[in-house]
Amino acid sequence: MSTTHGTVWWSELMTRDVAAARAYYEQVCHWQFDEMPMPEGPYFVAMAHGKPVAGMMDMSCLPGMDGIPPHWFTYLAVDDLDKALASAAEA
Repeated sequence: MSTTHGTVWWSELMTRDVAAARAYYEQVCHWQFDEMPMPEGPYFVAMAHGKPVAGMMDMSCLPGMDGIPPHWFTYLAVDDLDKALASAAEA
């Protein structure tokens, strides 16, 4: 098993108020943001100590998000995707 299996690999804040969320995390965490153009709209990479730590995007333009509250969306690292999916299905 690798040293990354089971660790948080990436987290994204899905929000409808990117400006307020950016201001909050800039003040509380001292994050800086790099903007990346995406087809759905700009994606903001939060930077801490010169390293990317999280992402943020406006969820209002994404299909299927009506009625879904703002939330953090977290990705976990796995060594074997097929094995992880089978395990999740069994659970």
